[in-house]
Amino acid sequence: PAVNQIEVHPYFANNEVREYGQQHGIATEAWSPIAQGKVLGDPVVTRIAESTGKSPAQVVLRWHIQRGDIVFPKSVTLQRIKDNIALFDFELG
Repeated sequence: PAVNQIEVHPYFANNEVREYGQQHGIATEAWSPIAQGKVLGDPVVTRIAESTGKSPAQVVLRWHIQRGDIVFPKSVTLQRIKDNIALFDFELG
């Protein structure tokens, strides 16, 4: 299997490259999945976070998972590591 690591986040979905990969058996790994933190203060993301009881980062990471993207969120903070794992008990509409 092949993996293409490309910039992908809610501000830049990169659908054309992702679709090409899907058609050719190439998985997409999200580089900069939270847009270097820029999406975390987005009003739509924060509203969804409030309504789901999750953090904005969890909402964005869940968005990636539901799209089929591979994500490797990084953290050295124990709570953030736990939050990064807690992505499978909710879905986005």
